[in-house]
Amino acid sequence: MAFDRYNLDEAEKLVNEILKENINYNDAKILLARILASRQKYTDAIAQLTEVLWSEPNSSEALLLSGQLYQAAGDPKKADKQFAELVQINPANIQAILFAYDKAVRKKDYSYAKSLVEKGLAYNPGNFLLLEKLVAVNIYNKNWEQAKAVIQSISANASYLAKDLAKFLTGDLYEAQGDFAKAISVFKEMASQFPDNQDVLKKLIYNFDQLSQTSEAIRFLNELFEKNPGSVNLGLQLGELYKVNKQFDKASQLVNRLLEKSNAPQLYLFSSKLKILQNNTLDAIKTYQEGLKANPGDQELIIGLASAYEIKGNFDQAIAEYEALLAKNPYNDMAINNLASILIEHFQDKEKIQRAVDLAQKFKDYDNPYYRDTYAWSLLKLGNLSEGVNQLKQIVSSNPDTSVFRYHLGYGYYKSNNPNAAITELKQAIQLSNKNGFFTDKNNAEALLNSLEKK
Repeated sequence: MAFDRYNLDEAEKLVNEILKENINYNDAKILLARILASRQKYTDAIAQLTEVLWSEPNSSEALLLSGQLYQAAGDPKKADKQFAELVQINPANIQAILFAYDKAVRKKDYSYAKSLVEKGLAYNPGNFLLLEKLVAVNIYNKNWEQAKAVIQSISANASYLAKDLAKFLTGDLYEAQGDFAKAISVFKEMASQFPDNQDVLKKLIYNFDQLSQTSEAIRFLNELFEKNPGSVNLGLQLGELYKVNKQFDKASQLVNRLLEKSNAPQLYLFSSKLKILQNNTLDAIKTYQEGLKANPGDQELIIGLASAYEIKGNFDQAIAEYEALLAKNPYNDMAINNLASILIEHFQDKEKIQRAVDLAQKFKDYDNPYYRDTYAWSLLKLGNLSEGVNQLKQIVSSNPDTSVFRYHLGYGYYKSNNPNAAITELKQAIQLSNKNGFFTDKNNAEALLNSLEKK
């Protein structure tokens, strides 16, 4: 039908005509929700699905789609609710299982994660996605023999994918057990077979790094790249190794060589970031602009360009790039976060700070602590100290070793006339930065601490 042919206007017209004839036709409402979702009209799409769930509360399709849309719209609590209901109603639904599993793993509730996967496998025996998750959760629990048994069951499967998946998971198991040499052997073999596979390449590099064998990693990837000179992912991983080892000329030559054959946006991203790292932001801006000519509307390139403008102190141009992006895609979390951060850090007027709060409010219940921190920081800057400090206390409780969160909480206590608590947090922020590395607000933290200790 029209929707399958990507003629959305015609499809929406047909579905609306159907609904005029039968306003209670739930399949048509679900189809309309999909059309609206494809236009990023998430609120309207969710409204259609809500109507479906009023009359069919156990509709697996409506629950799944509404959960996905709440996720896309940045409402994780409601997404959690929909997926949790779906798992209860239909424990065979793989997408719901995987969502609940990932959430359980983030919370380190491995027992529940394992039970979800095992229940799913009872309905979907042999499903590779679920078997892969079962291996992972056994590795998290250091149940080596159980992980090995699942890998062997995958290997015994007749599917053409089985052997390669089992091999990759075997490398994962070796890595988790600390046998990095064996892991390297597995991932080298796989990299030779799949030289453009990013997951394999990253695993290989990680295990080389664990044995402090970066030069060996570079040598191997170099040889592999000469055999596969058109492999973008392979070239970028080799470029990252050059960059980390401050071999900037080699990294630049490599990416320029790739750009002769490909206009892939990730090549322009890498090249631009490499130039910024060498304090050549103006050339980076030109490269981002060239990338956007080759890849119009690419959101990562737009965000990179806006970030480069910010580095140069051209805040108005950075804001313009973010606002234009959000006008087309109001659900891009990175753009929202970065724009809110610019408004907080570089402007003092209340209107811009309120705009930052309005933007970042969606992060209030996010799992991502950095996005939540942006919201909390904007609250402090606006003067909503109680809510800002409360948010930061929760963030620090879950992430006690992050300097910037401690600094922001210390600042919140300072503004709340609680100097003793402020001093404690500021000292923690500085000590953590000395241990874990520099953070951008270290000078501000030290200055505030000095002023408080003098009183």
